[in-house]
Amino acid sequence: MLTQCVPVIIQPNVTQPFEELVPYDEFSLRLQMEDVPRLGALLRGTTAAQVCRWQRALARYYRAILWQQPFGTQLPGAYELTQITLCKRAMGLAARMAASGTSPHAWLARHRLACADSLQAARISF
Repeated sequence: MLTQCVPVIIQPNVTQPFEELVPYDEFSLRLQMEDVPRLGALLRGTTAAQVCRWQRALARYYRAILWQQPFGTQLPGAYELTQITLCKRAMGLAARMAASGTSPHAWLARHRLACADSLQAARISF
């Protein structure tokens, strides 16, 4: 992503980093295992316009994988996306605990989380 190389993802049933927050379909080519024998033909069949669209999206979202903050703290990166992802998971766990009535004494079952669970709630945009 950092070098504007379009990711070719051939990993069924594997979630990419921050996939619930970053639209991988805008900057990557997803293939199935059955496509591997035709990989060369599929890549050669990609138009220059499509590659340009993917690279523009890469330029927009590449910071999502950066842990360093070369542009300062005002631009989001992997750390901020990790915080949002963990918040979403904790909120989901709390909701499941409340719905099932299990672990009523657990901290998550007794407290409301005060964290951003989306890019919008965190006031993050790419």
